[in-house]
Amino acid sequence: MIQKTAKTFYLVTGLSQFFGAFHYATYVIFLLSRDLDLMQVSLVNVAFMVTVFIFEVPTGAVADIFGRKFSYVLSNLILGLGFAFYGFCQDFWGFILAEIIIAIGMTLTSGALKAWFVDSLKFYGYQGKFHTFFSKQERILHGAGILGVLGGGYLGRLDLAYNWFVSGAGFFIIAYLAFRLMKEEYFRPNGNGWKDSINGFSKITVNSFRYGMGNRSFLLLTIIGLGISIALMGPNMQWQPLFQKFFTDPAVFGWMFVAISLSVMLGNSLVPKLVKNRGNRSWVFVVSLLAIGIGIAVAPWAQGLFVATAFFLFHEMGRGIFRPNMEAQLNEVIPSSSRATMLSIYSMIGSGGAALGLLASGFLAKNFSIPLTWTLSAGLIFLLLPIALLLRKEKAEP
Repeated sequence: MIQKTAKTFYLVTGLSQFFGAFHYATYVIFLLSRDLDLMQVSLVNVAFMVTVFIFEVPTGAVADIFGRKFSYVLSNLILGLGFAFYGFCQDFWGFILAEIIIAIGMTLTSGALKAWFVDSLKFYGYQGKFHTFFSKQERILHGAGILGVLGGGYLGRLDLAYNWFVSGAGFFIIAYLAFRLMKEEYFRPNGNGWKDSINGFSKITVNSFRYGMGNRSFLLLTIIGLGISIALMGPNMQWQPLFQKFFTDPAVFGWMFVAISLSVMLGNSLVPKLVKNRGNRSWVFVVSLLAIGIGIAVAPWAQGLFVATAFFLFHEMGRGIFRPNMEAQLNEVIPSSSRATMLSIYSMIGSGGAALGLLASGFLAKNFSIPLTWTLSAGLIFLLLPIALLLRKEKAEP
């Protein structure tokens, strides 16, 4: 059952990435084609981040009360609706509504699926580390993302809206597969009515916050995650304008995204080796933070395409090291009973940081420059290094 559970996890996450990636290379272009300006595009993104921030913990508690499978299936149904609606939108407020729908769907997934996977493996007797599973998942995600973004690029030649319709249909398919394939034998749903469910929601949320505040490892990991979320919004949103000084062909941007995915996959593949060779979690974080910081500090100032691309992809490799290591460490310090809620708390804080980073980086890039914005982001990342080193004194919990 361990292998079957892992295969189901890889299947649904891979398909989610594949269908979700159809709009990656055309997202901003699509919004601009509907007469939105760049400021409105940023505000659309902020609407998504704020919605995630508000709903992250409540939807995580839904998973802990009603079941992670229930939450994940519902998530995909809502995502299917949101993506399909996106393709029909024609104005700013329509896109705001679509982003809110998609954000709610995302929050139902964020803590639930990972909690289902980890707790299912533990239920079936798995006692090892999770670095290998999450690293393989990351490679699958980026492989599926490459196929999806290239498919969306060619499909977008016909009509950019088609990408959203394909994504919507894909998430309805994932909802069906999850309903049929996911098993949740360890879980006992709350059958005492909505009143007890609401009480359970409040209890789980409050207890999770209290545990998080009293867990030094969780606090350190959350601070690092918050800093990364703030710092990386500039590179996330501005890499295309940055590279426009070298090329403007949309197809080249699509292949650039492929290079990004391959760099992240390379970083993913290094995680098990780094953990095996050094063992200490702080070492892996330090390596990833240095790679990210150096990459985004140098790339925007480079005058040649080769140097700019090399350092930008170097930073992406660092991100590939960072994410699976963070996922594994979080799951090692969080108790099973409130895993989905606490993962949602972490994700909520990260989403709040991303919204702040989106506004700050947009302001700095508009009023100063992209290179200065990225340099300040690198400075913030370097400030996280001492916090990562504090993890040397922390012991992983069983």
